[in-house]
Amino acid sequence: MSEATFLVRMDSGNDSLGNIKVCREEKAHYIIKRNLRRETPEE
Repeated sequence: MSEATFLVRMDSGNDSLGNIKVCREEKAHYIIKRNLRRETPEE
C-alpha cells in the first residue's frame, strides 16, 4: 500500500496477540491504550 512506516493506534479491546503479531511482522509502529482501572500497576 505504501513504503511509509505506519503507526497503528488501538484501544484495549484490540490488544490481542494476533494484532500485535501482525504489526510486528509488517514492521508497523503501534500504540495500545490500556484500561488501567482494571489492572494493577504491576501488570
